[in-house]
Amino acid sequence: MSDLAQIQQNFAQALTESGTAPQLTQQIEAGVFSAEQKLQIYRNNFIMSLTDALQATYPVLAVMVGDIYFAQLAKAFIRQIPVQQPCISHFGDQLPQFMRGLESLEEHPYLPDLAQLEWYYSCQINRMPIMSQFPFTDFSKLDSTAQEHVVFTLNPSLVLFQSEWAVIELFQRIKRHLTEPEHATDPLQGFILEQPQCGWIKGSAMAEVEVQTCQPLLFKILQHCQQGLPFSQFSQDATQQGGPEIYSVEQLQMALQQLIASSVITSYHLAT
Repeated sequence: MSDLAQIQQNFAQALTESGTAPQLTQQIEAGVFSAEQKLQIYRNNFIMSLTDALQATYPVLAVMVGDIYFAQLAKAFIRQIPVQQPCISHFGDQLPQFMRGLESLEEHPYLPDLAQLEWYYSCQINRMPIMSQFPFTDFSKLDSTAQEHVVFTLNPSLVLFQSEWAVIELFQRIKRHLTEPEHATDPLQGFILEQPQCGWIKGSAMAEVEVQTCQPLLFKILQHCQQGLPFSQFSQDATQQGGPEIYSVEQLQMALQQLIASSVITSYHLAT
């Protein structure tokens, strides 16, 4: 390793832990402040900057845990998960997984799921939406044989999400409370956490991010489509007697219409 590379490595290590690079302090000229004091000033600014970046990415999570705990969480995360990219707006993707291993959150197991949802949401911000109209005219021309091979294509920005807890509704309530402060009522009034939810996150035509819950049938259809499988396979299994859940043809048709109308399903192709 070159001298410059070694210095850079020592400096990066010193940013998160004091006293870890004594050889580095020997290369820093002391003045009014000692070498370690100078590093500490830089270290504090570095951690504060990353903490601010994390709070900008996870404002809903910060509200749920409080400023003091969030600052402690951010500091622990910063020390254990080094920054990999120069753009700090991308920092924080591993925070949900990091939270799953914390004893301090064992009594609040829904919080890592909330953080994961908020990360997906943050990734969609400032992303240009890809708009396309479902090709109804071409689709209507397919004969029965071709329809057996139809694979529906999902919106490229779509991210599916499910949790044992109602974190989608929780996110929506807190987000609305943050963006519309004129609504002074308790955002958690009447909220029930202990119920599973599924849904999606995607970009919309107005360059906004849509976070939406959905019925289990719609979610299962979307999971099937994500695998690139013909819809006829799902339809056959879903309407077959003796299956885990039975749906009518009318229910499947209504579900497809809803997903297409919501720009979740945007196109189709024929399986080869």
